[in-house]
Amino acid sequence: MATEERLHRSTTDRVIFGVCGGIAEYLDVDPTLVRVAFVVLAAASGIGVVLYLTLAVFMPRSGRPELSQSRQIEENLREMWDRTQDLARRARAALHGTGGDAARSRQSSTMGWILVCLGVIIFLANAGAFWWIDWRYLVPLVLVAAGGVLLLRRR
Repeated sequence: MATEERLHRSTTDRVIFGVCGGIAEYLDVDPTLVRVAFVVLAAASGIGVVLYLTLAVFMPRSGRPELSQSRQIEENLREMWDRTQDLARRARAALHGTGGDAARSRQSSTMGWILVCLGVIIFLANAGAFWWIDWRYLVPLVLVAAGGVLLLRRR
């Protein structure tokens, strides 16, 4: 089974707060599967984001001594704040091209434009501007096409 008996946030296999890595360790599964499940839940209903953040607040970090529930929540919130600040600093550095080369700056710019366009499209779709599009088929097709383009460009 897993390396620890209790459910903990992972300190070694983490992308943001270690929730998915901890769940994967506990269930003895590939962490990528857990991450994909959270992304699907987030995209389908938004519950994945709420669930992830809730678990990040309440799950203890691996290798930490047992604390009272209120102390654990306080520690987790402090750690989440610090981690969020660190991620924001790194994102700013990537967007402004500091500490990296021109290619990384160009990639950050491209990613920024993609996110802005995606946000505008989602906003307009929620406002009813694309009533004639069946999003159940369009979104997966766009994702498959984008993935295919990225794979072909790698060759």
